[in-house]
Amino acid sequence: MGLMDFFNPVPAIGVNKLREVMKGPKRDDIIVLDVRQPEENQHSRIPGSILIPLGEIPSRMEELDKKKAIYVYCRSGNRSAAAGGMLLGSGFKEVYNVEGGMFAWDGLLATGGLGAGMVFLGPGAPFEEVVAAAWAMEEGSAAFYRYVLEDLDFGKGSAKSAFEELVGAEQGHMDSIREIYNNISGHDIAGATSKYRGEGCCLEGGVKLSDAKQWAKDASLDDILEFSMGVEANSYDLYTKLARESKNEKTAEFFKALAAEEWRHLLKMSKLLDMDL
Repeated sequence: MGLMDFFNPVPAIGVNKLREVMKGPKRDDIIVLDVRQPEENQHSRIPGSILIPLGEIPSRMEELDKKKAIYVYCRSGNRSAAAGGMLLGSGFKEVYNVEGGMFAWDGLLATGGLGAGMVFLGPGAPFEEVVAAAWAMEEGSAAFYRYVLEDLDFGKGSAKSAFEELVGAEQGHMDSIREIYNNISGHDIAGATSKYRGEGCCLEGGVKLSDAKQWAKDASLDDILEFSMGVEANSYDLYTKLARESKNEKTAEFFKALAAEEWRHLLKMSKLLDMDL
């Protein structure tokens, strides 16, 4: 299994195409899924959509009919892309990310989106190489959160505390993944990750660090929180799959624990987004 199998690219669809589908003869064969927070849904929503916040997707996806096409939307496209990837990884066959989310549906410029870059491992990559790439993505995520703390002004509130916690957590994950890699491969992880590091390296989910930094300069706190939720959701999905693919019980339990922690981070981001609405 290669990294492209761990991250599920979600086909994108524009809001005009979605409107056509919703007006067409197969309306009963589709589900329009809102993965925003309840407060956002109360303010505005796509008619006929159902609400399952991103943080509830793993425990509630059985409510969705796998025989139907799922059109997922959020505020601007970050959370919905992460949710769509999880659905595809759980056996849903036809899932689409609604580009621009509610911003685009309302005819506004979707300033919050940041498209994922190309995933840098092809199919068939060995398990240990995927673990090395995961370590590099943790490094990239920590660097992005550190950039948000040091170069962007969030004052002294809850957001700053949350990003400080994220930086520490990602660095802790790096140490733990290094140990797991050494046990699997018999050598240190540094040499295996050199090609993934630096400004061109990828955050969890495949977005380049340099692109994320450039985007964040003009992004709002809401945008950055939403993007961070997508990063953490992709991390959860990656580690869940690494746990499933591991042939060693101890390694599997380790990745399950990492997945659970990433999900706690996502839920914290969602609460901050609620506070900032």
